[in-house]
Amino acid sequence: MASHKLFLLDVGHGNCSIVVNGDKLTVIDSPTGATLLETLESLGATEIENVLISHADADHIGGITNLLLDNNIRIKRVFVNPDSVKDTAVWYDFRCAVKDAATRGTTTTPALTTTQSPDLSDDTVQFEVIAPTPETALGGVGSQDLAGRSINSNSMSVVIRVLYKGVPVALLPGDIDSAGLENLVAGGKLIQAKYFVYPHHGGLSKGSSVAFTTEICRLVSPQVVVLSIARGGKYNNPRPEIISAICEVLPDAHIICTQLATHCSKDVPPVTEHHCSFPARGMSDQLCCGGTISIDFDRLDESPSEIHADHIAFLDQVSTPMCLSKGMKAVVPST
Repeated sequence: MASHKLFLLDVGHGNCSIVVNGDKLTVIDSPTGATLLETLESLGATEIENVLISHADADHIGGITNLLLDNNIRIKRVFVNPDSVKDTAVWYDFRCAVKDAATRGTTTTPALTTTQSPDLSDDTVQFEVIAPTPETALGGVGSQDLAGRSINSNSMSVVIRVLYKGVPVALLPGDIDSAGLENLVAGGKLIQAKYFVYPHHGGLSKGSSVAFTTEICRLVSPQVVVLSIARGGKYNNPRPEIISAICEVLPDAHIICTQLATHCSKDVPPVTEHHCSFPARGMSDQLCCGGTISIDFDRLDESPSEIHADHIAFLDQVSTPMCLSKGMKAVVPST
């Protein structure tokens, strides 16, 4: 497995990434489901160097619990920040899995901040932990930051930038909210990257608004925006007003949703040739739009239209793709 790639997995509603750095793998977040384990199996992985967790929400840690309990994969290190107010069965199960994994040699470090980030980088692939800032982490979830804003799990989201030979490849911001973003900006951190996994799966939640979308897209200035979503369901993401804001700030960016949004098409076109050969949660029911996205670090000089030409061709089969309404105000479909 002597390659350098980033996989943004189609896991439905949730986030999951795998960084392949030669024979070393780093996993970042994952919700419940088989996609992560299926992808690791397809990669022939039997050992994971690092597991990085952005925050304690189920759509980011549920699948990590399954990974920690899998006896077929050795995990060296896990890094995660504490969350003293998280009182969910998923978080409790994760903590139990951490204890179980320790008996097989997994080391868990309850600190992942800008000043306590582990030594994950080498000369080829670098990981920058951009948030949370130390003064935010010192207060922790349930506190207030120095400006008096409430700090919740999203405000404490770990923001990770992946670089290849010093070139920013991707920004993985967890579910950072407006308070977390303002603290990040105040810290003077650079967050530009070619690929940007949009937080909150393109939804509107507390601390995430159109104004937030405008600001974070302006700061990251990506060429490709990825939204990790499930088709339909409870949240029905991404919201048209969020996509519209992305298009307005980044009119030349290529936007990819992992699954086909119902706002874009009520029916799913029976075309799957553009999907990569790696597992995707929406593949069996042909729900994918971008599916699992494979990013080859050695192709970073190519334009998104070249790298994702098959996805662009697929969009011709979609009735009203929001991502192609560049600079146009999206209309929220009637329900």
